[in-house]
Amino acid sequence: EVIEQLNDDMRAVHSPELLARGRAAMASHFGRLERIGEPYARQAGDETLIIVPLHYEAGDVRGMVRFGHDGKIAGMAIRPASST
Repeated sequence: EVIEQLNDDMRAVHSPELLARGRAAMASHFGRLERIGEPYARQAGDETLIIVPLHYEAGDVRGMVRFGHDGKIAGMAIRPASST
């Protein structure tokens, strides 16, 4: 489902298999996802950054998804909870 929401640049470098490996790596490093916090948005020019607090067994991180002006995903990242 995520692949369909990626912009052309992101789709060129991501596949369902790559995203699945990333998700598995998160689970092996942080354990089970316990809950998802309240997302919030930041505007950066004509792009929108959505930040989602993710609470895992072994620690907290922030999932970050950047949407371009066309509404497609233009970037994704996981960062320590202490950064934004």
